[in-house]
Amino acid sequence: MAFVTAAITDTDADLVVGELVVPNGQYSLFAKRLDDKKWRLIVNEQVGQEGTEYDATRDLGSTPLAWETKNDSTEQFTIGIVGTGGGGELQFIWGVNVLKTKFEVQ
Repeated sequence: MAFVTAAITDTDADLVVGELVVPNGQYSLFAKRLDDKKWRLIVNEQVGQEGTEYDATRDLGSTPLAWETKNDSTEQFTIGIVGTGGGGELQFIWGVNVLKTKFEVQ
């Protein structure tokens, strides 16, 4: 089972990330690989831990991530936000892989 982790700090607005309502606050994000083409974004209420210290009992919830590949390769793991009027798209990018989900600010 593969995990990718990153932290969101001080989210000052409530969000809807994919299918999940996320109240303002601090969270760790984990991308969990379910199989070759299925991933889920896990929003966890424990912050500051390493990916190897994941505690599922602290999960706020999860939502599906879309997975696609791109033509060029990104050497360093990157988290991107593509903004639109009231939200945008959260992206996890590494190599030729892109995991993404939409989000809205409430």
